[in-house]
Amino acid sequence: MKAPQWFQTVVLCLGSAAPLLLGTPALAADDVTLSYGLLELSVSVSSLEAYAYDNEIDDELAFYLDFLSDEEKADLRTLLTTSAGVSPVTLSQVLYSPLGETWLGRLGEVIQTESWQNGSRGLRGALILAATDEEGLTLLNVMRRFPTPTLRINSVEILDVVNTVVDLLEETDAAIATLQTQTNREIAATDPIDFTQGPDLSFPCALACQT
Repeated sequence: MKAPQWFQTVVLCLGSAAPLLLGTPALAADDVTLSYGLLELSVSVSSLEAYAYDNEIDDELAFYLDFLSDEEKADLRTLLTTSAGVSPVTLSQVLYSPLGETWLGRLGEVIQTESWQNGSRGLRGALILAATDEEGLTLLNVMRRFPTPTLRINSVEILDVVNTVVDLLEETDAAIATLQTQTNREIAATDPIDFTQGPDLSFPCALACQT
């Protein structure tokens, strides 16, 4: 499974358009920054939220969306808000497994901290916390919970890493499915507790009479 063509297209377009934004002032904290060498393009998480939930496009986001078709814009809104539908317990088991460590390590080469460090540790915490949210594990929830004010996307590395990560995600999905199946089997195999066989606690002497 390869990365969606629109995803590769927007990354390449943003990288090629970077010189046009050299004079753009730095944005506030809580943003997503696309780094391309020494060049950086940023958009705030609040702008992405307004677009995802209300289809509102501010001046900050309008430039980037000009590179996308109407269909790709709709895909982006869906991508930002679609829940992965996995429990935090199961996700935690996967992310702390050898496969999960590999997945996070590779993805952390692309999604980095504010100081350009591998973002794997921050990602793990953000993913698990996002999974506990009422909306579930969505891309926006992961952004909200990333532990540094800026989440950096290293576009120099992204096209080399993204297909590997997608393949690892497929393996992770399989691992999650296996864990959920195993858990359901264990629950089904456990004998239910028959509370009718216990002492009648409505009588004070019930326990004492059985000793």
